[in-house]
Amino acid sequence: MLQCVLGLDAARIGAAFLVPAATMGQRLVRAKAKIRDAGIGFQTPEATDLPDRLEAVLAAIYAAYGTSWDAVPGSDGATGLAAEALYLARLVAGVLPNQPEALGLLALILYCEARAGARRDAAGGFVPLAAQNPALWSRDGLIEAEAALTQAARFGTLGRFQIEAAIQSFHVQKKAPRLRSADSTSRAL
Repeated sequence: MLQCVLGLDAARIGAAFLVPAATMGQRLVRAKAKIRDAGIGFQTPEATDLPDRLEAVLAAIYAAYGTSWDAVPGSDGATGLAAEALYLARLVAGVLPNQPEALGLLALILYCEARAGARRDAAGGFVPLAAQNPALWSRDGLIEAEAALTQAARFGTLGRFQIEAAIQSFHVQKKAPRLRSADSTSRAL
């Protein structure tokens, strides 16, 4: 997905997964050969196949989002890839609304994007969360993130993305409690 759909090269994909570019390049070549040899084409999976593929799809979406994290603020690559990852997270959560991890990833990306305006200073340097100005955060984005996390929490099962989103929620609420939505119940995580 990262290479064929989003157009990332082996170096960027490797960086997202903390693997050397050469190693990732070899993995991509082997994967393409397996797909070619098995005669697997691009097609929409059946609804029954979606839950089995979910973990890999969510990891790929998160990796795509992560590649935009260190890009130059305002550059097409940063904005485009982050927006595409958010779009894909919303799409997956919409197609699989009963999958709490899909909602957890959506919440996690929304929390990160809601704070994007405060993440860099005027010179482009990184601003740690503790030093960020909450007035620069997107209140609507945080409320949407909290709603997605609350919806995920209602399933009563935890996963990686829900836990990471809950940590983001905690930090946001600690730094700017007035931004919390009135009906928030994600604190139950």
